[in-house]
Amino acid sequence: MAATFRPLRLAKYLPDLGHKVWVITATPGSYSNGRTDRDLLEEIPSSVRVLRISNPNLLRFYERHRPAAQPHSGDVSESQVATQKRNAPHLRTFLAELAKFPDVDAAWAFGSILPALYLIYRHRIDLVCSSGPTFGAHVLGLYLKKLTSRPWIALYGNPWTSNPSISWDFPIFKRLCERLDLGVVRRADAITAIDNILVDCVRNLGREDHVYLHPNGFDPAHFAPTPPPMGKFTVTYTGSLYDMHDPTVIYQALAILEHDYPDIRTDMRIIFAGPSVSDPFRHGAPSDIEFTGPLPHAALVDKMNESHLLLDFLTASSEQKFSVSCKLYEYMAAKRPMLAVTPEGLLANEVRRLGLGKVVPCDNPAPIAAAILDFYHKYKAGTLHAPDNPAIDHYSAPNLVREFMEIAENACFSGKNKANTTAAETKVRRQ
Repeated sequence: MAATFRPLRLAKYLPDLGHKVWVITATPGSYSNGRTDRDLLEEIPSSVRVLRISNPNLLRFYERHRPAAQPHSGDVSESQVATQKRNAPHLRTFLAELAKFPDVDAAWAFGSILPALYLIYRHRIDLVCSSGPTFGAHVLGLYLKKLTSRPWIALYGNPWTSNPSISWDFPIFKRLCERLDLGVVRRADAITAIDNILVDCVRNLGREDHVYLHPNGFDPAHFAPTPPPMGKFTVTYTGSLYDMHDPTVIYQALAILEHDYPDIRTDMRIIFAGPSVSDPFRHGAPSDIEFTGPLPHAALVDKMNESHLLLDFLTASSEQKFSVSCKLYEYMAAKRPMLAVTPEGLLANEVRRLGLGKVVPCDNPAPIAAAILDFYHKYKAGTLHAPDNPAIDHYSAPNLVREFMEIAENACFSGKNKANTTAAETKVRRQ
């Protein structure tokens, strides 16, 4: 999950700047997909103290234990049967939403309050930082702010209540989540957001000051770019597939190449690294696409190094708002040209600004096929060059962590001023 890299990099590089770090997170068995990248865990310095709290995940508990629908007996009237059919799904939906309110990690957040309070007071921790998603971490941060008055930074990697992928069937849950989201934004001493769309989401909640653009980046320790390999022209996509990453238009572009340039298409290797065997978006894919399944991060980097062209696609409309995915920064670190299939927006702007490759629209397979063909011809001619914009270095983890510390120092200063102001106001009222 891309969101895990932000706190990992902070934990990894903050000790180099002379800071002590304590981490509260979930136990490995708490994660919904059951996967843990052990190699990444080993990067955490020995000086960092990690406290793991089990995540009960009430939604999964509910799904395992909810009763199956019972057939009705003959002595039940037709009107009662109709009522049961209407109410049973309604009740199950309500219970499912109650189990995931306000976030699937809410039970973990509330179970972490007392251990977190112990750490804060026992070790005299100066700053609290929460990273979401998952947004249960922000709920924990909000309560710790209320209980300790410590300076607190909330890191937003995705919007919460304005996120189109998060929906509620019962308005009461949506309204309560909006109040929590508002509380996080207004009570935090500083907010960081990974792009300008998220910055605007925060400001739309009424927060104008101490809102910082702090993008995703890459860890240079993970990348040792190699010369492009010999052999077939290799195109690689890394990551998940879902509604806004629908590969259908890519499959159609490959079909055009197969029809118009069968010899060239035979000389191409296409890799999709990440989607599982059961992923429905694999339906309709050309038979020669290599689906590797989920891979550890180091293996994903190996796949990038094996490639001549890296692929990203956002199948959204130009009216939709979408964030820049973490893979953009991984791709730029891999030093391979990139093909961005996307509507105009943040992703297209960044690819052009940094000279990372080409941008083509996502609603027509023909320009996609033409762009792949152009990259292929450059590879064969020996003129396919790696991105070399010096601005790329800004996104390396050590630089971003130093930038974060500037934000943290401002947050601590702001938090202390707020606390002193509150104490002075209380003293005046008492007098």
